[in-house]
Amino acid sequence: MESLDLRSIELWGIAPHFHIPTITDAEVGEIAKNFAHRDMKVVCLTPEQVLYPVNIASGDRSVRTASIDLFKRGAQICAQLGSPYLFLTPGRGYEDEPMEEGWKRSAESLSIVGEYAASLGVPCLFESLQRFETNLVKSLEDMRRMVSDMDDSNYRFVLDTCAMSAAGDTIDDYFEAFPGKIAHVHLVDGTPSGHLAWGDGELPMYRFVEELEKNGYEGLLTFEVFGNGSYALRPKRTLERCLAEFDKATT
Repeated sequence: MESLDLRSIELWGIAPHFHIPTITDAEVGEIAKNFAHRDMKVVCLTPEQVLYPVNIASGDRSVRTASIDLFKRGAQICAQLGSPYLFLTPGRGYEDEPMEEGWKRSAESLSIVGEYAASLGVPCLFESLQRFETNLVKSLEDMRRMVSDMDDSNYRFVLDTCAMSAAGDTIDDYFEAFPGKIAHVHLVDGTPSGHLAWGDGELPMYRFVEELEKNGYEGLLTFEVFGNGSYALRPKRTLERCLAEFDKATT
């Protein structure tokens, strides 16, 4: 990231580099010094939360409690790093129970984490997912309903171009639904799913950038690319390609 002159980082909180359940305050402090030495900063902490066993909507009380505690720890780390945002998604209910049961657990958990993070001065971000990732909030309509059922006073919202396109929603829809509250964008290609690097999918990426500019978006933006196994083997090359296309789209 330093070699690409990228100074603001969305940090994925997972082993081996940043395992939230076990990382100590002293280790966080050393990492903060490492960022500061490079004139870099963490602008968003995104704990792992789509893969088992992190699930704030789980019907298993111990799993849900541990998941909520993980996000509370994440909020503490955000405060220590000076990161402005803690990133959350809705979790998943059981497939063989009424959807409303998982929905209630998710809304309650989001409220608990949001309130705790607010007490530390850390605002939260909330993102809709796709059906293979959740059976709860998987469209803008779901997102608006969840917001009405939870305490959203400490939340801003995320627009992910893959999830948005898979649900049939648009950038204009998001900005109309949450005026002044879209604070983060995952600008990723897909078909429409996939979370692919720019050009590896079929989404209208240049049009997306135009629509973001039209809506006056000036918030965070990251290329959340993980849909192709080769990206992990050539991360810098993949990110360079996305950045080059983004530069074309904005000049």
